[in-house]
Amino acid sequence: MLFFYIRLFSIIKLFRPFYFLIISHVCYTQNQTMFQGGNFSYSASNNYNQAQLNPVQQVDSIAHTMGIASHFARAYSQLMENIGIQIQTADSGANIFIKQFESVYAGYFLNACLEEKSGNFSPASVWQLYFSSSDALSWQMVLLGVNAHINGEMWRALVENFSENDILRYKRQFLVLQQSVAKLYNPFFDTIMVQNNYLRFINGFTKGLARKFGERVVYKWRRRQLQLAILFYHAPEKFRKRQAVINRKKQRVDKLILRK
Repeated sequence: MLFFYIRLFSIIKLFRPFYFLIISHVCYTQNQTMFQGGNFSYSASNNYNQAQLNPVQQVDSIAHTMGIASHFARAYSQLMENIGIQIQTADSGANIFIKQFESVYAGYFLNACLEEKSGNFSPASVWQLYFSSSDALSWQMVLLGVNAHINGEMWRALVENFSENDILRYKRQFLVLQQSVAKLYNPFFDTIMVQNNYLRFINGFTKGLARKFGERVVYKWRRRQLQLAILFYHAPEKFRKRQAVINRKKQRVDKLILRK
């Protein structure tokens, strides 16, 4: 019985990094067993100037390529589309805040893509493992990207572009975006269950516990990043300690994701 619960806890932890982020036409992974591709590059069929596209459009462009960056980009592009639909009913202030955040936040991923393509990729980058794991399965790549983007860059995108008052003012509206996350999380979970008999058994045996636990963790991760950003402004020492803890957790999750 103890062994059973250890296995249950391990398989549920696999979905902890699925967040914010970030997920698109996940059924695409059902027809892939291993990622086979090279460095990120734009498709030759693209007949427009990339420099004229905003960050959200650039992510969508990458999603339609076959490069290593495309795995996460497909998910990320669909998530941003969901968010765009959801915030149509938000008040003008929240609408502007979220659109601005999504734009600058996407820029962190795009910068990593360009650095990797140009050969100037820093080994210290939070995206280092993602771009060096070309032999991983597609769903593993998505989770690695989610882990890097949330746990490595979300707080930074907030503090480098918004004041503490802005973050506090729109905190609730920001967290409500979980609705858009859930629209991606659920089909993604279903996709992995197709490929993982044990997960399918555990989710059925626990009457959906694994699925519900994973979605709850996504929400907690996003909320933790908001809290980290707020600490940055008025509790620098506590911020540094909390950030160090999160970085260690990120590394442990990365190892768990790549465990075949």
